[in-house]
Amino acid sequence: MPFSYFLPIAEALLGLALLVGFKIRLTIYASIALMSLLILGSCSIENWSAIEAQLLHAFYLMAIYWFWEKNQPKQTP
Repeated sequence: MPFSYFLPIAEALLGLALLVGFKIRLTIYASIALMSLLILGSCSIENWSAIEAQLLHAFYLMAIYWFWEKNQPKQTP
């Protein structure tokens, strides 16, 4: 039960942090970690219909990270 109380708050904070651009790399890493926990939980209770949406969101987060990394300005040493 405690995880179910923590989950909406964590999702809201991570989403807000991503929207305002606060430490984007760490925010995306934390979001993917949270999504991995959700996928693990859905697999453990065999809720196969929910996993499709969760995997879609995880791929979306990975795409955001990829585009963010690709469009970072190059730093010269």
